[in-house]
Amino acid sequence: MQLTQKIAECSYIVASLFFIYTLHALSKVESSKRGNAFGMLGMFLAIAGTIASDEVKGTNAYILTAVTLIIGFGVGGFCARVVKMTQMPQMVGLLNAFGGLAAALEGLGIIIGGADAEGGELVVLKISVHVGVIIGMITFLGSLVACGKLMEIIGSNPRFPPFRNLINLLFLIFWLVMGGVLIATDSLGVEILVVLLSAFSGIVFGIMFTMAIGGADMPVAVSVLNSLSGWSGCAAGFMTSNNLLIITGALVGASGWILSIIMCRGMNRSFANVVFGSWGDAQKKRPEGEVQEQQGEAVPTSAEEVAERMLSAKRVVIVPGYGMAVAKAQGSVAELARELRKRGVEIVFGIHPVAGRLPGHMNVLLSEANVPYDIVLEMDEVNPDMDRTDLTLVIGANDTVNPAALEDPYSIIAGMPVVEVWRATGCVVLKRSMRAGYAGVENPLFFRENTRMLFGDAKSSVDNLVQSIREKAPMKDTAPGEVEMVKKTVKKVEEEEPPVQADGRIVGIVRETADREKRVSVAPDGARLILKMNFQVYVETGAGEAAGFTDVMYEKVGCKIVATAHEVFEHAEIIAKVIAPSEDEINMLHKGQTLISFIWPRQNEQLVEAIAKRGASCVAMDSVPRISRAQRLDALSSMAKIAGYRAIIEACAHYQRFLNVEVTAAGKFPPSKVLIIGAGVAGLSAIGTAHSLGAVVNAFDTRPAVKLEVQSMGGNFLELDFQEDGTGAGGYAKVMSPEFIKAEMELFADQCREVDIVVTTALIPGKRAPTLITKEMVESMKPGSVVVDLAAEQGGNCEVTRKNEVINHNGVFIVGLPDFPSRMAKQASLMYGRNIVNILDEMSGGKEANFKYDFDNVIVRQSTVCHNGEITFPPPKLAEPSAAPKSTTQQADIVVTAEQPKDRDWMVMLACGILIYAIGIPSPDSFLGYLMVFMLACIVGWKIIWNVAAALHTPLMSVTNAVSGIVVVGAIGMLDASNAGELICALLAAVVAAINVGGGFLVTQRMLGFFVLEKE
Repeated sequence: MQLTQKIAECSYIVASLFFIYTLHALSKVESSKRGNAFGMLGMFLAIAGTIASDEVKGTNAYILTAVTLIIGFGVGGFCARVVKMTQMPQMVGLLNAFGGLAAALEGLGIIIGGADAEGGELVVLKISVHVGVIIGMITFLGSLVACGKLMEIIGSNPRFPPFRNLINLLFLIFWLVMGGVLIATDSLGVEILVVLLSAFSGIVFGIMFTMAIGGADMPVAVSVLNSLSGWSGCAAGFMTSNNLLIITGALVGASGWILSIIMCRGMNRSFANVVFGSWGDAQKKRPEGEVQEQQGEAVPTSAEEVAERMLSAKRVVIVPGYGMAVAKAQGSVAELARELRKRGVEIVFGIHPVAGRLPGHMNVLLSEANVPYDIVLEMDEVNPDMDRTDLTLVIGANDTVNPAALEDPYSIIAGMPVVEVWRATGCVVLKRSMRAGYAGVENPLFFRENTRMLFGDAKSSVDNLVQSIREKAPMKDTAPGEVEMVKKTVKKVEEEEPPVQADGRIVGIVRETADREKRVSVAPDGARLILKMNFQVYVETGAGEAAGFTDVMYEKVGCKIVATAHEVFEHAEIIAKVIAPSEDEINMLHKGQTLISFIWPRQNEQLVEAIAKRGASCVAMDSVPRISRAQRLDALSSMAKIAGYRAIIEACAHYQRFLNVEVTAAGKFPPSKVLIIGAGVAGLSAIGTAHSLGAVVNAFDTRPAVKLEVQSMGGNFLELDFQEDGTGAGGYAKVMSPEFIKAEMELFADQCREVDIVVTTALIPGKRAPTLITKEMVESMKPGSVVVDLAAEQGGNCEVTRKNEVINHNGVFIVGLPDFPSRMAKQASLMYGRNIVNILDEMSGGKEANFKYDFDNVIVRQSTVCHNGEITFPPPKLAEPSAAPKSTTQQADIVVTAEQPKDRDWMVMLACGILIYAIGIPSPDSFLGYLMVFMLACIVGWKIIWNVAAALHTPLMSVTNAVSGIVVVGAIGMLDASNAGELICALLAAVVAAINVGGGFLVTQRMLGFFVLEKE
């Protein structure tokens, strides 16, 4: 082989490796820029390798190559430089179109120039051309129509042709017939005619396919088209017998395919329906005679009012949408976030996976505006904490925050996960008008009682908010390097609102009578929310004093204060408590009354029987199922989070040393070492608190799957050289084998000799707490060390723990206090009260008149331990989870990812094996080599793309568009053609592919340049 040819082959191999690294680098922000640079280098290596190979011959071919590349790169680079980030979806759509067009032109050129192959290789070539031309033209026209919809030149409503499934079948039959004719004929004229007819049919199908897209499905459609551009490039590789094109085409096709699956999951769409153009098939038809509920009236607000609400809030979640992009308001939004953060308000951005017109669109815009990457969270990260959010600010979003997706089964977006902004205390929507969203659906969010509408251009509205915040809470420099915040007195929104008038069922709140209990079941802010559901609220005088809530505070929101608990029980239909009722309180229950409280029915069977004998119903807050939909009701998680936090605070109080490393004039002091045993909610809270105070935190749990949870909170996960999974029912740990326990105890013994603070959280419901820290381990600890035993209530994890006491055992403090949530009574009451509000909301749908025990509702059924005197505990068993919980603060449903083996995998593998034999045996030897390369590339792409960060999905699509421009290599190889028709096709293909390359890589580099991390 000639030296130049060897160089060309090596260039192809290296280019393939660079392209694989490019996609792999997109798994995290830090390495993405380097990965994009490697992608560009790989592209130039591939082009250089093609020029060095025997495929390009003669001076004219070199000149044409140089001219086409200069034109293509120049146009693509210019567009990438001048395009605005708000127009980036249109840019990506055009690059999709160019990739498909280039592949189709190459196929047409090969047929016009006369196929240079014989026998089986000729058949493979014709099939590749046929498939490449069809997919390429579908991609080309489909992407152009998508751009028209993105630019709103074409309406966003889906336009379904009649009998579209039949039309799809007719298209498939037509393509099969045309393919058969192309293979059978030897006439050049017939071959050209067949290819032109296939191209025209691809044009028609591409238009029909994309016109059927509704606005809500646009991100999915663009992702599917991105995948098709890769498959068309792969077909070009089979046409030109080029392994590099096959590899890169498969990588691009696999990436688009996977991203489409992710988008379909994000919108609750069937991927099969999307692929076959049946975009609206999932929608249920509303029964005849059933009308959609009247929405009511939207309540407008002003920038001044919104600014006051923001300044009085502790946590604000900003949810941007395409309206922010249209108004070019990302800079103003970033400035708003900075101003609020300066004033101590916690700001988080919540991004829906399909917000905007492309996946990751909002992330790119916010990054362009220098919003720190760390505070831009995904939908699944903000929804669990929405109940503790004081205000949500929706900027130009509509469909992605529409409650109808979850509440109206007949909506076109039914089942689509959304950012649940309405669950916050208040919601403000910035919008130009009340017009429906891109999906053409009305949004009931605008008419919710806690929603206010701020009408106007998004940029102007946000600028006004920034100005109002600066006026109401100015910042002034008081000394060099010192900034003092001077806030005007801003009254809390709750105090400004008049008392709520309600006339429905009465909810009673009584003083807790248990020893040391300072909590109250519902704080005043929760009582206001209950009143807004039209429940009346009666409060025993002094019920909230121990938690810092006076009777006056309850009266201000509209509650009625009564003198005794007996009076509350006499009038209230629903009693809300924290601790299980005493004997006296049980005797005050009457028939038909509902008690909501911690009950622990498995350990307190006699208590449940006593309540049932009174003819009452009981909802146990400790029995709320641990599923994602019930997270907002999960009082166990609320209290466990407080207990974990307080455990570290109590440990610090007894430890009497710094937790963080200190370098002072008096010397250097190392950081303290903390061991957390158990990584449930309490354990994770303790890990995060200790880490934030500067300690070195080690953590252990019998469930290996929580390793990432521990690491995300700043802890080091300790692992045993012993394979056994401790995941049990409901996300709790299970009892381990004796061998595992032996290895575990050896680990704890080693750790106790090293660490300064130990926090144990190990509990298994209904059982005595396991002993994990023995007396000998305590005696091996350094004097002054601390053990905080959060399992003291159930016997303790430490052998020397004494319940309700703090003891000193050989110089080591053992904290056995069981009432940590009560030691933070105000915070605990606020959180528990919201859990009570949410259970009432679940049982009434937000309206007192609808309050009922619906046992078809899994949350109500699992939580109810007795109903109207009949014991209903234990409830039907829920399906067991198959993996570890996802949330870092609450136990959630388990989602099986596409990478985990499923029962049907063996069937898929068997079908693939049979298909390979059916295709491979009659195929020529050369084809089998290409097929192997294709399969390996698909597998590599599949494994790599799943790891790409969601925020980088748009750069992913852009860089895969650039990589799909590798079809320029095939076009360059055709520039020495003597046939004029083939030469023209090759020239056009080279130019549009070069535009893809130049535009794709440079616009990707621009986007990646915007992503910044929060500076320490």
